[in-house]
Amino acid sequence: MNPIMKLFLAANVGLYRATGGKIGSKMFGGNVLLLTTKGKRSGRVRTVPVMYFDDGADWVVVASYGGSPVHPAWYNNLSQEPNVTVQVKGKSFKARAEVVKGADRERIWKRSPRSSRGSRGTRRRRKGGRYRSSF
Repeated sequence: MNPIMKLFLAANVGLYRATGGKIGSKMFGGNVLLLTTKGKRSGRVRTVPVMYFDDGADWVVVASYGGSPVHPAWYNNLSQEPNVTVQVKGKSFKARAEVVKGADRERIWKRSPRSSRGSRGTRRRRKGGRYRSSF
């Protein structure tokens, strides 16, 4: 990732945390949550702002890395350690990643604002405090 993008993301995380999401909870017209994962190789805890949308009582996060053919680092971290911490505005909680498949995956993708923009990648959704994903 380029250094300017790293700086932008770090500033977004800092402002989000400092203001309880009053600053940083919107990006490019979408809602943003903070996703904290454990590094796959380093074991270091890392937090990234991730856009999400509502699916009833659930939240969906698309791990598209801007339409890139590779997954974002946070997604790769989940393959090693699926336990995460999520912050939505001022509320923080523990969650666990899980793959979403079949009809549920297709239903979620159709609701994704990114599907209409041609973005491809994984989809994540929270169900009872868990994140679920699919490719």
